[in-house]
Amino acid sequence: MMHSVARLTAAASEDLPLALLPFTQASAKEKKEATILLVDDEPTNQYVMMRLLATEPYQIVAVSDGHEALEALEKQRHWDLVILDVMLPKMSGYEVCQRLREKYSASELPVLMVTARGQKEDLLAGFAAGANDYITKPVEALELRARVKTLLQMKRSVSDSIEAEMAFLRSQIKPHFLFNALTAILTVSHDDMKKAQELLLDFSTYLRHSFDFEQQEKLIPIQRELELVEAYLRIEQIRFGERLDMIYKVEDDLLGNIPPMTIQPIVENAIRHGVTARLSGGKVKLAVYAENNDTVIRVEDNGPGFSAGAKTQQKKRKGVGLRNIERRLQNMGGKLEIASKPNVGTRVEIRISQSQSERE
Repeated sequence: MMHSVARLTAAASEDLPLALLPFTQASAKEKKEATILLVDDEPTNQYVMMRLLATEPYQIVAVSDGHEALEALEKQRHWDLVILDVMLPKMSGYEVCQRLREKYSASELPVLMVTARGQKEDLLAGFAAGANDYITKPVEALELRARVKTLLQMKRSVSDSIEAEMAFLRSQIKPHFLFNALTAILTVSHDDMKKAQELLLDFSTYLRHSFDFEQQEKLIPIQRELELVEAYLRIEQIRFGERLDMIYKVEDDLLGNIPPMTIQPIVENAIRHGVTARLSGGKVKLAVYAENNDTVIRVEDNGPGFSAGAKTQQKKRKGVGLRNIERRLQNMGGKLEIASKPNVGTRVEIRISQSQSERE
């Protein structure tokens, strides 16, 4: 159980665990601009820090040691900032920051270190552990508010850039694919009108999911994303015919959410590098299944591949699209890994915790 000075307040959210009650003097209806995790083992320090930030539109949750901090970060992913005291029992603030950086980059979750020591070596140790900034005790109210605001603005600017990049990727109409898809449908219509009508429905599904500019969801049900993938694959299967050996293995009733436009670009990438790279065509395998409370998405191709040292090929294969997918997955605790071997092929694997996905 996490212990927090927040329980001293008369918070309106009586159904929340005491440790998760926010400290605030503002109205319960006021929109909070940020959620901050405060890590300090001294209740007096917790209270002082909360009072100094009480006039700001923040929801602050306080915990007393590093283990509780890591537990809070695991249970809830929508944190905007961590204010971390260096001197903690059981696990130092440096160790907590190092563990935190294993899952979050400095731009995804900024850390403000609080230290009673202002020596150069202490500050360097904090930055080496992954802290974004530091503040020394005794804490001045104006300095604390300024540093917190600066770190929150930095995080927001990074999030905005990721969303802007996503909008850019969605807005890129792929003329070659659209032209080839329409040509394939027209060709099929000469011999099989019913099949052509089915392909037109698939094409409509592809367009609706790919270019839905009104869609603002950061996460969608995984089944909805798979609808886009299936529509795309049916069109590509007509285009490539026997040159595309597509193996599709997806478990039924998969639960959880995923960022939109996650699986289809990876499948498209595999076809481009695994099928079109060979005159005789190639094989692409998509597998989606549950494993150890994770949803695993694996896309494999038997294209040319590349060696571990071929940085240029890795960068080209990853591209802007996969880097964007990777960042969005990291924001919800997911992972994306690429493995490749020359003349064998490439595998892209995504892992998302099902419990975390459902909470998101």
